[in-house]
Amino acid sequence: MEMLLIEHRHHLQYGIFAALALIAWFRGEAPERLIGFIFIAAIAFQILYRQINAFSPSQGIEVPLLILDCLMFAAFTPIAMRANRIYPLWILAAQLIAMAMHFQRGVLQEMAPLAYWVLVRLPSYLQMLAFAFGIRALLRRKSRGFPSAPWRIT
Repeated sequence: MEMLLIEHRHHLQYGIFAALALIAWFRGEAPERLIGFIFIAAIAFQILYRQINAFSPSQGIEVPLLILDCLMFAAFTPIAMRANRIYPLWILAAQLIAMAMHFQRGVLQEMAPLAYWVLVRLPSYLQMLAFAFGIRALLRRKSRGFPSAPWRIT
């Protein structure tokens, strides 16, 4: 059972991100919708990329995924800077870690494949948690009658 879960963990993760994006789309505000869209676009790219190219961690840097991580960082930055929320900053920080680890892999060729995998993939789990808690906080604030502006004015 554990091997099956480990083998298909990415499907579970994609499903959770898709569920969060749907919740964000229907019950969230602009920052949540944009973040959800970025995650869904990234998942679609990764699925397409994996269909075309099988990768072994010992092969070096996955340039298309490095580019994807850089694009995600660029997309999350204005949202994190302008959103009247804290959780996008956590998502941005985790994205920075994932992006930096690709470069680390280029510098340290002796880096263990498992360490590289953990340091590139673990931030996405942190992003998932931050996104879930951020949506939960927004919905809770709304249900208590404390709406807030989605974007900072200054």
